[in-house]
Amino acid sequence: MVEILDFELRRGSGIPFAMIESGTIIPSTKLERVLLDHIFNNYSYDPQCEGSRHEYLYEVVSAYSRRENIYSQVLQHFEEITGSDYGEYQVFGFVSRMVKDGFCAMTIFVEKFESYWESVSSPFSIGVEEILNLEHTEGIRRIARLFGKRISKGLEVEYLGTPFFGEYSEKSGFDISKTLELLRSDPDPMISAYINAIEVEPTADKPNREFDFDEAFGRVLAGKKFPVGRIVRKATEDQFRRYCDEFTNLKDLSIKSQMVYGFSVRKFLGSIDLLIAEYCRSRNIDYRHSLLEAMIPFYDEKARKLVEELYEEKSRMIRTKVLLTQMKESDVWWILESFEIFSGHELHSEIGFILGDERIASSSVFGGILEILLRRIQCSICRNSVVERMITSNLLDRNQVLVLMKDCHPGTRKVAEAYFSKLT
Repeated sequence: MVEILDFELRRGSGIPFAMIESGTIIPSTKLERVLLDHIFNNYSYDPQCEGSRHEYLYEVVSAYSRRENIYSQVLQHFEEITGSDYGEYQVFGFVSRMVKDGFCAMTIFVEKFESYWESVSSPFSIGVEEILNLEHTEGIRRIARLFGKRISKGLEVEYLGTPFFGEYSEKSGFDISKTLELLRSDPDPMISAYINAIEVEPTADKPNREFDFDEAFGRVLAGKKFPVGRIVRKATEDQFRRYCDEFTNLKDLSIKSQMVYGFSVRKFLGSIDLLIAEYCRSRNIDYRHSLLEAMIPFYDEKARKLVEELYEEKSRMIRTKVLLTQMKESDVWWILESFEIFSGHELHSEIGFILGDERIASSSVFGGILEILLRRIQCSICRNSVVERMITSNLLDRNQVLVLMKDCHPGTRKVAEAYFSKLT
């Protein structure tokens, strides 16, 4: 059972909360080790995009009958940490919740925050957001004072051009102009040093350089690496036609292998027979897969016949994608089995295609695919997209919704709560 909880904590699902709250899993030292491991390390699929999970983990721990054991060990770890990776950021967030609920003294949190400030001082430093959330206006004064001390000592200060609290104004509800006036009126000389050093008026943004199709496409034709998806998205109809013509006429496989990715973003303007001829000439399996991908928007039986000859495990994804858009009842077992086999990375990379193609959405297998994705997808952002689609299609029952109301993703919780209110 602990292994199941560990797996679901990595996914950030609501199942760990349900397991602990219901007593399905009983308190143990092994369970506490797993909970602490997840607090100390951010195991989300993409921490940079998904952010810290401290709120989610704090709620899970709050349901645990021996939570004091967790709190004491978290505080011990908090006193020892010196790094600033995703795990340390998460620990700061967790301890800030302990402070808010009276399980840790504010002085301990501030002392640790200021010890970090000695080495790294910027609006994005570890603990800044937590200090602002805990102390509000006094937190702004505290950090402005710390900035001022560094400025007075002639030490380097990052991102000095604009008020540091501007980064959190929308989330924390700070009015930048009023907060600046408040700081200007503060008699503290260190706060004055900070105010005098910053630019009150925001600097004008540099204009974005306009996209130059000829320059970008010229790099591709010269054999240089370039994100071709960006080229075809921004290209005019005439420019994209030129892109397709160049692909058709080129002989250099290395350049064509890069260009073909563009046709997964925008439908090739030539005929499917040109892509099939290219497919038959090549023996490069990766290039062949990309050509099959380019054939999908044609919804042509010819593409289906090509993938029916592919049995290698490496070809399972492209075969499944083509079958999904031209599905027969005999394909259902293969498709559902494939979604059980695909890795988390494969599911993540194809989620946009699966949820975005209306032919797939109207197929008899779509509900089964969504159920598998809900259970297996590792990225909480992708899971949120799956949940929204399942709600639209009325595919969730009350038990699933109750679990989703404890998901790590705020958006998932919000839509699940709204949907649950309609079910009751």
